[in-house]
Amino acid sequence: MKRGDKFLYLGLLLAFALFPLTFRFFAHVRPPRGGFVLEVVADGRVIEEQKLSGGAPRELRLNTSGGSNTLLIENGAVRMVSADCPGGDCLRMPALTDERGSIACLPHRLIVRLRGEREGKDGADLDAVAY
Repeated sequence: MKRGDKFLYLGLLLAFALFPLTFRFFAHVRPPRGGFVLEVVADGRVIEEQKLSGGAPRELRLNTSGGSNTLLIENGAVRMVSADCPGGDCLRMPALTDERGSIACLPHRLIVRLRGEREGKDGADLDAVAY
């Protein structure tokens, strides 16, 4: 094995080792043109939809058959601030800022998520169509 071959193999090894890290730096979520919509689902049905906009912080109180939860909406982020469920796991979930996550309160069967607002009708907001 020549000296150049060792450098080539070392370079390839480093490239394969660092490849997954590139997604961390370059994969980001662009906000949709219409902004985000807060969607609250309880028992499999959408019970609340609100456009996420700037402005003063506001609280949203949710009463379900299982109990009550309170969401805080501020600076384009949504987080759970109070819940009367026994575990309180939903209170420790990170705030939602894009479509990549959700907040779930399992005892109350409640899911909070963000989705991009649909702008057009009849598929006008689609980027491409494949057949």
